[in-house]
Amino acid sequence: MINDKKPNDKPKKCALCGKELQGIAAVAHMLVAHGPPVPASRRKRRAKVVAMLPRLHRRLEEMGFAEEQAHRILRVVAEELRKLGMV
Repeated sequence: MINDKKPNDKPKKCALCGKELQGIAAVAHMLVAHGPPVPASRRKRRAKVVAMLPRLHRRLEEMGFAEEQAHRILRVVAEELRKLGMV
């Protein structure tokens, strides 16, 4: 079972709507709630997504996921982004 909250994981405030979320809910909100602010160019879109994936991996590990769990989550996210045409 994935533990999405650590005792020292402080709630993070969304820059767009001000909602305070904690743990995996913050990551999900960041990716889903407002949609990614990407330019129209496919090349630029791909560059932003490719740059975002390692940051997301580090954040998942900081939240307490094991490296293997973070990698699996990242693979699912990357697959969904490919299906949407983001990469």
